[in-house]
Amino acid sequence: MKRLRKRVVLPALAAFALLGAGVAYALTSANFEPRAMAWQAAACNQTLLNTKESLATNQKIALCYALSKAQEHDAAIATLQGKVANLESQIASAPTDFTFFAGGPPETQVSPVFDARGFARVAISDECLASEGPRYLRLEGSQDGSTWIYVGHVYCGSTESPTTFSLSARYVRMNIEGLGIQKLRAWGRFS
Repeated sequence: MKRLRKRVVLPALAAFALLGAGVAYALTSANFEPRAMAWQAAACNQTLLNTKESLATNQKIALCYALSKAQEHDAAIATLQGKVANLESQIASAPTDFTFFAGGPPETQVSPVFDARGFARVAISDECLASEGPRYLRLEGSQDGSTWIYVGHVYCGSTESPTTFSLSARYVRMNIEGLGIQKLRAWGRFS
């Protein structure tokens, strides 16, 4: 009975301990690469191909083939990643037009919200008719769509249209400051 325990229990405990250690230390291909490259340099040569065929020789040849293919694939992937990065850097977002207020008397004081992701500037144009005194349109920006900060303003009916602003916010909207605007059309262009 003691012998049976030694034969079964001790190897089981040792296997469990090794398995636990393997889980605690995860290996990656980078851990094996230096030794694999050294083995490949020493073993994968013309002499191996000239050796008499056997199971052991064919296994070495299969390993050499797999290592060579992996190196070819790594090189091809690196080339393709470089090409993709180059294409991504060349792609510029096309300018996008949108409307804050469509015309007529404004129905609300605050325009819809627009996503400025990928754009660095916004140019604002307007056609505005106000009954009394100067009025302006306040451009606001937000990173999260809930907290709004002042970006700049456009005077209602300004002859300097369009007015361009640099953007650091993810979202933009317009807020009408003052009363008495009878007609308002305001639009923007992200670029």
